Amino acid sequence: MFQWKWEVDNQTTVEYQRKGFGNQSVIVNGKEFKSKFPMFGFKYNVDVVLGPYRKGRVEVSALGMKPEATLFVENQLIVPYSKDLPKCPGCAAENKVYDKFCMKCGEALPSMNVMESHRKVNEATKSLLWLAGMFVVFGVLMFFINNDNYDKSLQKLATYKANETLLINGVNYKVAELKEKILIERYSNLVMNVFLACIMIGLFFWSKKAPLAALLVATAIYLVINVGNAIYSPETIAQGIYMKIIIIGVLYKGIKSALEVRALKVSA
Repeated sequence: MFQWKWEVDNQTTVEYQRKGFGNQSVIVNGKEFKSKFPMFGFKYNVDVVLGPYRKGRVEVSALGMKPEATLFVENQLIVPYSKDLPKCPGCAAENKVYDKFCMKCGEALPSMNVMESHRKVNEATKSLLWLAGMFVVFGVLMFFINNDNYDKSLQKLATYKANETLLINGVNYKVAELKEKILIERYSNLVMNVFLACIMIGLFFWSKKAPLAALLVATAIYLVINVGNAIYSPETIAQGIYMKIIIIGVLYKGIKSALEVRALKVSA
């Protein structure tokens, strides 16, 4: 189940829940709000009433693996509750998302747009850990899938003498050279994926100080890897294409949000 919660003010909370098989609900102040949800569609709005004279809408986007929900009240963006939201720039105290000034020191707090940009940047930087895990899982999986093929190839070569020459695809190879090549290929893919995972973990920690630079480097590395694989093995282009689009989309949103945060800091 996916769930979002917004604190509009000290008297109004809104929740959007998306369960399995398309079951959805909007909860206002603990009570389920009766609303019509579309049977089909990847992007739509759900109108909600927050009071006699207050209306809002929940914008739902279900294009990726994880749906996104955004609340607007009187056309004003409301940031969902999150522990990753920026704290007071003056005293680091925690405040409500709707507070204009810090309740402890009185300093002006970031606007909703700034907080939303920070939230998207944090989500994108967390995807670097997801990429790291994906590289490790893929490397280990491919290692065990191809392990039997490598064993069979080595068993066949064991029937030849080390100095014998074999013709493969029009090229002459010595048996000893082929054995060495197989051993290198056997572990190179695993080592490369673990190495890439370590790079992504390093970029994640770097993103705490320089999110834009870290996301740009991660995106460049990911694109270079996929382009290189496509050139070397064109059949890999279609493999996991949906996952590739999602990853690039998450990184793109993170870069866009990081640019927005930097622009807002410059304008301030």
